[in-house]
Amino acid sequence: MAAINAAVTRTPVSTTLLLSKLTNFSPLTPILFASLIGFFLAPKAPLIESQLKSQREAH
Repeated sequence: MAAINAAVTRTPVSTTLLLSKLTNFSPLTPILFASLIGFFLAPKAPLIESQLKSQREAH
């Protein structure tokens, strides 16, 4: 969940803090590790901008 959220939103630190508070999971290291992996393995183009480009090209 952390990796997917960090990849889509491009915000690994805030994803870590948000998920640790929502799940009441105190060790931040596993969440931060997953967030950073998702952030660095995601495409550099943000998901929302890439979707907008494909919609503009279709019209």
